[in-house]
Amino acid sequence: MTFRLGMALAVLLVLAGGILLLRPGPMPEPREIDVLSSLVTQFVGPLGDVSVASAASDCRTDGETRAVLPAALFQAFLAANARAEPFDLTPFAHRVQVLPAGADDGPSGTFVSVSRAGLLGNDALVCVEVFGREERAFFVVLRRDHDGVWGVTRELTAWETPEGPETGSSAVEEEPLFLPRPSQLEREARER
Repeated sequence: MTFRLGMALAVLLVLAGGILLLRPGPMPEPREIDVLSSLVTQFVGPLGDVSVASAASDCRTDGETRAVLPAALFQAFLAANARAEPFDLTPFAHRVQVLPAGADDGPSGTFVSVSRAGLLGNDALVCVEVFGREERAFFVVLRRDHDGVWGVTRELTAWETPEGPETGSSAVEEEPLFLPRPSQLEREARER
């Protein structure tokens, strides 16, 4: 009886040790380059004919926002954008048309400005401003999954130009800019 109990205990110890060895180690520190790479690759690039620039920006908040954001993440975002230098987007020039720092218009007349990323653990906050026919900005919240991949979890309007009488008003609700659009979801479902 004690032999069986000893064997059962040994098997449990081996299994527990194996589980501990298979468990991944701690996640590496988050890097801004990974956040922006994910944002540019997955979301800005598919927008089509736009140019992309980077500029430190508080998303016109003057240090306060009414958007529902975690306070500590918003403070990390403000701190990251207190620096005046833009982020170097040249590593993404093969995916999107990168505008030089300080440029205020792309060849197509539409461009996207990406702020510095505020990092807090596995969460990141970026301001994406879209300039063109319609101008607006979004707070984009990204989260890093257990594989280290950053993905957009929420987008919140930071500001938008008021619609004047010449542009009219649309009763149609706009599709999200960065999160999957219903048409994308339908296409992906058909492909499966």
